[in-house]
Order: sequence, then C-alpha cells, then structure tokens
Amino acid sequence: MSWQIFVLIPVALIAFVTGQLCLKRGMESSSVKGFRDKRVLTFLGCGIFSMTINFLITLGLLAHLDLSFVYPFQGLS
Repeated sequence: MSWQIFVLIPVALIAFVTGQLCLKRGMESSSVKGFRDKRVLTFLGCGIFSMTINFLITLGLLAHLDLSFVYPFQGLS
C-alpha cells in the first residue's frame, strides 16, 4: 500500500464528518430562517459538496482495496 491511501482514508473521514455537520447546521437554520437565506444555502451547499467528496474518495479507495479494509474506518466517524 502506498502513502496516498493512508492520506485519503482520513481525508474521506473528515469530509464525511464535515458534510454531516454542515447539513445538520443548515437544516436546523432552515427551520428558523427558511431555505432562501444565504447562510442556510451555504451550509447546505458545503454539506452536499463534502459528502460528494467523501463518496468519490471512498469509491476510489474501494477500487484499490478490499471492503474489509476500508469499511472499519467508516465506523470511526
């Protein structure tokens, strides 16, 4: 295994957690301010972007590694 894999695993986890937190914050703010508020849209956009990055990195990791190696790291989030 190369060093890039050991860098991409934490990056994927950070992107996943960041996406969850941004989406949570955006949805909580939307109940008060509505979906047209700039701050709500920023949080939701950042959350969707972070979750997309996590998805793409995870797909790339699964293309090179076994699921039994990658999946336990997902539990760290």
